[in-house]
Amino acid sequence: MNFMRTIIPKFLLILIFISVSCTKKERNLNKEIIPYVEFLKKENISAKDYVIDLFEKNDLVVICERFHPELTQYDLFLEISKDQRFIENVGNIFIETCGRNQEEKIDFFIKSENLSIELKDSLVININRNSSLHPLWHNYNFSYFLKGLQTINNELQLTKKINLYPSDVTVDWENMDSLKYKEFWKSTGYRDSLMADYIINKFETIQLGNSDRKKALIIMNYRHAFGNDFMFPDNEKPENVGRYLFEKYPNRVANVLLNTLTFGSENENDIIPISDGKWDASFKYLNKNNIGFDFKKSPYGNDYFDLWPFTEHNYTYSDVFNGYIYYTQIEKLKLVVGVPNIVDSSFLPELKRRNLLVNKARNANFPINDSILWKYNNKKINDKFITDSIISQIDKWIK
Repeated sequence: MNFMRTIIPKFLLILIFISVSCTKKERNLNKEIIPYVEFLKKENISAKDYVIDLFEKNDLVVICERFHPELTQYDLFLEISKDQRFIENVGNIFIETCGRNQEEKIDFFIKSENLSIELKDSLVININRNSSLHPLWHNYNFSYFLKGLQTINNELQLTKKINLYPSDVTVDWENMDSLKYKEFWKSTGYRDSLMADYIINKFETIQLGNSDRKKALIIMNYRHAFGNDFMFPDNEKPENVGRYLFEKYPNRVANVLLNTLTFGSENENDIIPISDGKWDASFKYLNKNNIGFDFKKSPYGNDYFDLWPFTEHNYTYSDVFNGYIYYTQIEKLKLVVGVPNIVDSSFLPELKRRNLLVNKARNANFPINDSILWKYNNKKINDKFITDSIISQIDKWIK
């Protein structure tokens, strides 16, 4: 009994000390960030699980991709793709970053088994060279994703392999000249409707097919993923793939925002944290970097939609997106450009030809200097684009 009388008071003192220390630490937070921290403490579902769970009530789930060259987001997309629940119940992926004329080549590549490394590289290079409405798509994550899906599919029986559908408009580079490209470029004003039509038609075909997998993940960049409640001034409907899908399939679509940065002005080189850094600060404070939740009934969803600074509006994040996934802290994002061997002596003249005709048609400035074009072969990692000012804008809330 004397032992218990001695131990219990000491134990209570330790609990009181811990409680006081934690409270003091919480008080050191800027008061504006406390609601975010308190909400986030209760959320523990991973980004992957959150996305997969959305398929329980939705047939289509749209993820809003970060900046096109960002690599770590594709680790998440591959995590989702190889999850057994996704393989069994979904199995279909649509992407923006490739013309649909490459569908047959992509299907062959990601579903073929026992390919040599040399043949894999050759197939991926060929797809890359002809995938874009720009002269060349040299963001590394596209080939990274293709090879990752091929690895996943290599372990699956034919009926369970992942299907990948490139959804962008088609460019016939072989027969393209400057005049044709000029007309083509004018038509890209309707690009979102064309992509949406393709997705809808392909999705309807999936519904009529023999496979039990009738759902699909859709990866769209930036505004293409916005929901149908987002409007321009005077209620002008934007040309966004997300809007078309929500209108076509009410109550069957969900869209989620992947943690990213926004623009401080109309200058797209002026990047800043979302909501003045409060969001990233809350995750950083709790050391959470892999989580997903609904925007509704969260302080995050109530915030002004500053991801779109280009026109005046009164939208909040919950108006535009159903949910939010945080995967990889902002400081660890990587922009990666360059694909090994994407330019060789046989392709170099063709790339110069494309650049010249696009420059003429669009009054653009794609490089035509050989030494610059050869550099597309060099895989270049930019993990320093997160500046000290961005970090300071985040840290000010928790220091």
